[in-house]
Amino acid sequence: MKYLFTLIFFILVSCDNSIILIYPDSDDFGELNNYKPLTADIIDLLEGVYKSETTNRQLGDSIVLLSVRNKLLILTAQSPDFLILEGGVADSGIVFLGYGRDYETNSISRNRVFIPLENGASDLLNGIKSSQIKIIINTLTGNNNNKNNSNFVVNYNYYRDINKKGNFNVIAHRAGGRNSDLLPHSENSLGMIKFAEFLGANGIEIDIRLTKDKIPVLFHDDFLSKRLVDGDLLIGNIESYYLSHLNSFCKLKSGELIPTLEEALNTVIDSTNLSLVWLDIKHVQVVEPIIPMIIKYQEIAKSKNRDLRIIFGITSEQVMQKFISFSGYYDIESLNELSIEEIYKSKSRIWAPQWTLGYQNEIVNDLISKGIISFVWTLDDRKFVKEFLQNASFNGILTNYAPIVAYEYYVSK
Repeated sequence: MKYLFTLIFFILVSCDNSIILIYPDSDDFGELNNYKPLTADIIDLLEGVYKSETTNRQLGDSIVLLSVRNKLLILTAQSPDFLILEGGVADSGIVFLGYGRDYETNSISRNRVFIPLENGASDLLNGIKSSQIKIIINTLTGNNNNKNNSNFVVNYNYYRDINKKGNFNVIAHRAGGRNSDLLPHSENSLGMIKFAEFLGANGIEIDIRLTKDKIPVLFHDDFLSKRLVDGDLLIGNIESYYLSHLNSFCKLKSGELIPTLEEALNTVIDSTNLSLVWLDIKHVQVVEPIIPMIIKYQEIAKSKNRDLRIIFGITSEQVMQKFISFSGYYDIESLNELSIEEIYKSKSRIWAPQWTLGYQNEIVNDLISKGIISFVWTLDDRKFVKEFLQNASFNGILTNYAPIVAYEYYVSK
């Protein structure tokens, strides 16, 4: 038994991720301090699909620009997968500074985007969306702004608008991505919830478990391990510990406390523009405390004029039976991962099959005709994302790589 415990301990410790990425501030060198602030209205005018006029297209033929809470998000087909930038108004045009992240190589670049006055910036500053917008993107290296070297420079011209108000859902798995994806926040954390929009997501999926004192919290795995937490390692599952014990003895991988569901929903409502929260309910004991909380926070969102859907996720027959035992369950929006017959039993408004089952267009279209939409999970590979967007009728994709799904959706629609 002693040797078995030692083996388990080393397995748990070995799950710790030794790779750490350092994400810079948007403007490490303070260049934006020299410029006038850029309003969100101007960034909104930049949204669209842009085409490259440069032969050496480091970022790909097309890029997508999105306005996210006063920052500019650029989604690409190649490397980096996404750039997050802050902007200012210079004498010669509009300047954005920030960083880019490449998933495949785990690399982070510092980037500068410039829009000259004569190439659309003047119109933008006057509230006009010009079809002549030209943006110049280059990477930055060196210790100060006078010693920057350009690793690549790419020019893009405005091509067309995007349909940002469509009904398609880009849903970020575990609130944004897994710890293994090396994002700047832990999976299922409050920071990750606020970060999800900067990955191109308009919805999130979060995993719900109960503490010993019956408090719903966000946590994915069955057991505490070094994959998810740091600190004095607590052995066992979340359900074995009071919330106060968890807060005292362990933190998530980026230093956050394990958040409660109430904290998470308050964060979504007050600190994001997300339109969908998918609550992944894997255990039947979670059902009872979750239902009144969904009702409560749907009312809070409504009172704050937030168009937010909080969705109860059914993952097993046991969870479904407990869910439908509640009076008025049909008034709570639910998502069912089970069979078509069980969708009707639970009166679910969303079906969510695994992507490996294929397009299933006949079933999906029949459900759409009955007012039931469908999401597919968990789809990460760019090739398959493109194929599903081109050939399937799903209304949303759950993914660990929201920037890839968002890019492929916006360039295809």
